[in-house]
Amino acid sequence: MTICPNCAWRNPAGSRFCENCGADLEALNRSEPKPASGWPEQRPQPAPLPANTWDEDPRAPDWQMAPLPPEEPPVQKRRIWIWLLVVALLGCLAICVLSFGWLEYTDSGRDFQTRVAEEELNRSGD
Repeated sequence: MTICPNCAWRNPAGSRFCENCGADLEALNRSEPKPASGWPEQRPQPAPLPANTWDEDPRAPDWQMAPLPPEEPPVQKRRIWIWLLVVALLGCLAICVLSFGWLEYTDSGRDFQTRVAEEELNRSGD
């Protein structure tokens, strides 16, 4: 039998929490200083319950706490701005690839490249 140091309720041996007040018995027993004298400390004992209130006794096997309602899963925020950024970058990449391909495989692209090469040769020759 374990006596709660918070409310003096008698709990079954090995209980972690008090059946009456819900106090953590292990933490309270660890932090409770031992009496200096050799005499045990007197604590008030709870009054016995009348026989007609058996249903209200928290020590009764039928007595239980109500279950907690189920928790809703957290709502994931959509990160639309990330997808917009990815689409914009892919669009820029596609435009660059297409423009270089157009310059490479069309006559205007070859003329442009030829003109640039000729200008470089003229500069280096002067």
